[in-house]
Amino acid sequence: MKRAQSSRDRRAFERVRRIARRLGLRFPIDIVFTFNRSTMISYRRRREAATLRMHDVFRDASTEVLEGVLRSCFLPLSRRAAAQCGEAIHGFLHENHRRIEMANLRHHGPAKVIGSAGAVHDLDEVYHQVRRDYFPRKLIRLDLTWSTRVSRHTMGQWCEQAPGINNLISINRMLDDRRVPRFYLEYLMYHEILHEVLPPRLVNGRRIRHFPEFKQRELEFVRFDEAIEWERTAISKLWADWERRRWSGRRRAASGLYLPPEDRRAQAQ
Repeated sequence: MKRAQSSRDRRAFERVRRIARRLGLRFPIDIVFTFNRSTMISYRRRREAATLRMHDVFRDASTEVLEGVLRSCFLPLSRRAAAQCGEAIHGFLHENHRRIEMANLRHHGPAKVIGSAGAVHDLDEVYHQVRRDYFPRKLIRLDLTWSTRVSRHTMGQWCEQAPGINNLISINRMLDDRRVPRFYLEYLMYHEILHEVLPPRLVNGRRIRHFPEFKQRELEFVRFDEAIEWERTAISKLWADWERRRWSGRRRAASGLYLPPEDRRAQAQ
């Protein structure tokens, strides 16, 4: 269900479509403004229509920049013309990179924190060990938490927060398990702290997190190869066990033989 368009939306959409008509683009273009953290512009061309997705910051872009976006996406260009369009777009994004970050933070809100002490592993201990071993002279202030949800693919995440609030490292709570070796958690922590030391960069309109310098620094982790190999061979087993326990709990709850923890607490009261 689409949300109702505001007058601000309508003005921005009409402005882009007016520029498109002036460029000779006669097919209808569905325009979507996003708060994507990595992809600033994307498009899809169908036979008789198109969809153009741009970061919300492009609402206030100059006519030159919007022309560059439309020409780059929907018109055949010479190498020189493509370079001129790219220069206008990338210059705009570079000038507004801080504004983009703040808009994303306001839209997505602060990351949820449930605490760093797990049933098996304590993230504070892991963090301080990595700080001592790899960043002894760096002034780094970060908050730590286990994730609120279990993910099959994302083991750790560096979350940028609003000004005045420490950035956050969230570690997949599936890893709070006795089978997970300490060196693997230290590798994850090292990787996420690196994001604080080497923050994302804008390259060709995309926020790149793992640029060449980052990847080179990541190799400095002493047990890098061992950590990557453990991840490759063990994560799928952890995920399968997690899924099996989760579905087993749901089946027991459906049969009336099992009460989730929150229902057991309510019953005890």
